[in-house]
Amino acid sequence: VLNWRTITDATAPSQPNSMFASDTTVATFGRVYGSLLTIAGGVTYVDVDYDIKYNTEVQDARTGFDGTSFEYSVDGSGSHFATADAIDFTLRYDHYLTRNTGGTSNGDRQGWAGDSGGWKHMHLRIPGLAGHTFLPRFSMASDASAGGGGVWIDNVVINAVTMGCGTCTSTGVGESGGTIDAQATLSLRAVGANPFTGAT
Repeated sequence: VLNWRTITDATAPSQPNSMFASDTTVATFGRVYGSLLTIAGGVTYVDVDYDIKYNTEVQDARTGFDGTSFEYSVDGSGSHFATADAIDFTLRYDHYLTRNTGGTSNGDRQGWAGDSGGWKHMHLRIPGLAGHTFLPRFSMASDASAGGGGVWIDNVVINAVTMGCGTCTSTGVGESGGTIDAQATLSLRAVGANPFTGAT
């Protein structure tokens, strides 16, 4: 069984601990779950940030025998993957995983595999979660061949972000100190000559 656990790690961004799953020589597919979060109505998107370090077995530059993925459940659903849902994903997956714990599902998911070369910061932004529950989780897949190393996770931060100004009202102050009404329009004006005149 592949167990995620907390370990002491002097290199962790928020020392002294980080979350760790070892790259074993047994076919496993283990998950660690965060808390179930209820996203308020009106939220524009959810930001997920964390730090990750990994060193797992790969077949080549595209296929990994062992690796990890970030996924989540919405309202108790099955797995949602950041590659499909996120509108911003700063550390993209680098391998397909050949997990043989999924029966015929080898290569059915992407993840991070190989050697990250140290800690990397991960950021993703997920829209469309307002009014839903959100259960984040990390999975670690390993096959039954060579092991060693593993995956480390640290500094997981999840924020619900609402864009806009809520109950905005006009200040009633115009460009030259006069008044404007609620139907006034916003326009853009060039200051100086157009630098693209003639060619772009």
